[in-house]
Amino acid sequence: MPTSPASLLQQFFDKGPPMVLLEANAPSFRIVAANAAFLSITSTTYEGVVGKDLCSAFPEQLAPSGSKEGTMLLRNFTTVTETRTAQELNGLRYDRSGAAGDSEAHYWRINTSPIIDDDNYVSHLLCEVTDITDSWTLAGVESSRKAFSEQLQHQFMKAPIGMMFINQENYGIEYANVAMHQLLNRAPAEKIIGEPLFKLLPELEHQGYKPLFDEVFATGQSYSAIEAPLQYKRGDKAKTYYIDLTVEPLYDDAGQIRGVVGFALDATDKVRSRARLQGIIDEKKIVESNLRANEKRLVQILETMAEGVSIIDTSGKLTYANPMAQQILGMHENEVLSHSTTHSSWQILKPDGSPLPDEEHPMAMMMATGKPVYDREIAVQPPDGDRFYISINAAPIRDDNNNIVLGIGTFMDVTSRRKIAEQKDEFISVASHELKTPLTSLKLSMQLLTKVLGTDPTSPRIPLFLEKANDNLVRLVHLTEDLMNVSRMDHGKLPLKKTWFNLLKLIEEGTEHIRNNNYNQIILNCDPNLMVYADEHRIDQVVVNFVNNAVKYAPDSKDIIIKVMCNSTEVRVSVQDFGIGIPPEKIPHLFERYYRVDQSAMQFSGLGLGLYISGEIITRHGGKIGVESETGKGSTFWFTLPLS
Repeated sequence: MPTSPASLLQQFFDKGPPMVLLEANAPSFRIVAANAAFLSITSTTYEGVVGKDLCSAFPEQLAPSGSKEGTMLLRNFTTVTETRTAQELNGLRYDRSGAAGDSEAHYWRINTSPIIDDDNYVSHLLCEVTDITDSWTLAGVESSRKAFSEQLQHQFMKAPIGMMFINQENYGIEYANVAMHQLLNRAPAEKIIGEPLFKLLPELEHQGYKPLFDEVFATGQSYSAIEAPLQYKRGDKAKTYYIDLTVEPLYDDAGQIRGVVGFALDATDKVRSRARLQGIIDEKKIVESNLRANEKRLVQILETMAEGVSIIDTSGKLTYANPMAQQILGMHENEVLSHSTTHSSWQILKPDGSPLPDEEHPMAMMMATGKPVYDREIAVQPPDGDRFYISINAAPIRDDNNNIVLGIGTFMDVTSRRKIAEQKDEFISVASHELKTPLTSLKLSMQLLTKVLGTDPTSPRIPLFLEKANDNLVRLVHLTEDLMNVSRMDHGKLPLKKTWFNLLKLIEEGTEHIRNNNYNQIILNCDPNLMVYADEHRIDQVVVNFVNNAVKYAPDSKDIIIKVMCNSTEVRVSVQDFGIGIPPEKIPHLFERYYRVDQSAMQFSGLGLGLYISGEIITRHGGKIGVESETGKGSTFWFTLPLS
């Protein structure tokens, strides 16, 4: 009995490739039938899938909302239904359990054909399933590799490092990215593929780079250079550029070198930046060295200045005092730095001795007003010392924002200057008195002489008036000569007319006036014929000054001892009186200009210049001068002259 077509169709369905028959009732697509091959590849049973909607039969594969596989499959079935044409769907993923129980991914190709009923409607869909896992995976790998290759090539072209492949045949460039085009001074669109490298850039060969490439080809050893210099034209100018260069050999499948890959990075900016930075560092070092040198010089200047220099902060605390400042203030450095300008241990006074308010201190005034203060004099009374006077100059130190951050003061001890000024004022007063007295006496003598001559030309009083007038004239001459000698010494014009003379004879003649008045005596302890080489007039002036002072300051004593003693190198002359003596504190000042022992009263006449002039005369002769005295017992003034 022949087999019917329906039976043949059923056998084909049952024994054919994996197939499933679906009802075309989108979106359910109910499973009407499934053959054994389909049940096998899906790891399902007939009862588990037939009669169920497609998504219900395969919930893990198709049911998740928005799943990629489910969306692809339903769209494919809908297209077949609507277009009434067969469709092929490739690469549908279906996960099934493997032998070890783990999930394995399979990929299907589904060919879907429409079944048309008698009413010309698509009533069913016949799906034939083919497992294409092996071919699909290989294609995917190839596709991925191609995509990766394209991506790699894209990244290669965009890499900031210049890269190129060069063959061995003629050093032809087979590949070069954009960065390499730029390094080779070529536009990205410019054709350089196939061009020999050393023809394209002959400077490379001229500067010794070709042997380096030859070495890589010959040995297979890579070459690297950091910041290698290369001079060539880039743009309009030829300059020296610096390149980080690596050349690696590239092998074929047979292990033969078929070319090299060059990697080049433009390090010019780095080198130049480093050079600029080094220049800045070197310049900074020079500046710092100069600053240190200037600071050292400044410190040396400050440390050796004859003026005191002090620096205070904004609170008035001393932060620096140079050695002269420490000397003037009578303090050590660690003591100075613990004080302020208004420290309670210092009495700061006005020049007249009255207290100086803190705000009137020159440094405080400068810090308060921001203006310099010049030559402001104040008195300082230390806790355990003599009062002294200083003249201060003060100025502010400002930062870049013009804010006062420190104050600097320079000062000098003007105690001696004040003392000299006071002595000078007193000298003027004394000089006026000393000059006025003989002038007044001379005037009176002349008036009396004129009167007597008019009434009695033969009067015995006339010689007395003339003698008195002459004495006053001599006195005026001596006063004037003292003043002129001081002026000459101030200008270095006190001449010395040295000659050889008998010193004892000079002393005898210079002291004749006191011997005639019963003063004594001369004690000689050397050769009476001793000759010295000196200015006879000036030495006589010194001897007479010593003797006259002895008479003046010992009015109640007739004893004056003059000693002349000598040795092999010098002669010593001393004049001793037994008068009032000199207080010890006044002795160091006796030979100063204008200094008078009797400063508090004008008991004794004189300008106070005699000892000063005597000291200058002896010093200019290379001798020494001094005094030994005890209050109430008298004084001994002495000088020496060299005999050589």
